[in-house]
Amino acid sequence: MRRRILFLVAWLLLVVVFIGSLGLGCDSYQVITFENRTSSAVKVDLRQVPLDYVGIPELSYSDPRLSPIPAGETERAVTSVRKEREIGRKSKYAVVAAAETHEVVYSHVFTWDELHDLGWKILIEPGQSG
Repeated sequence: MRRRILFLVAWLLLVVVFIGSLGLGCDSYQVITFENRTSSAVKVDLRQVPLDYVGIPELSYSDPRLSPIPAGETERAVTSVRKEREIGRKSKYAVVAAAETHEVVYSHVFTWDELHDLGWKILIEPGQSG
């Protein structure tokens, strides 16, 4: 009987630790707000890129992974950006937005510090690339 109780306690402890670790994993990534200031719906993608990255990542409006953000609307999304700056590891993040016409209407490459300084909010405005 005592073995059964110990086994049950150990099993419950393992389940609690596993569920807790799942929650911690989600908490380590930053939520970023995207505000669509264009006149049409856009799909926005954010991806980590090398430090020497130059260019605009490809993005198609038909990408099924992404949900459209209607004109004038705001959307919050958990991203691949870590909440805490990683010591000794520098990264850049490319943000690109495509309209329903499949035209890229916004692109920008940010550092972690730049995103932090923006308060984790990116304004998608037409003609803003850099």
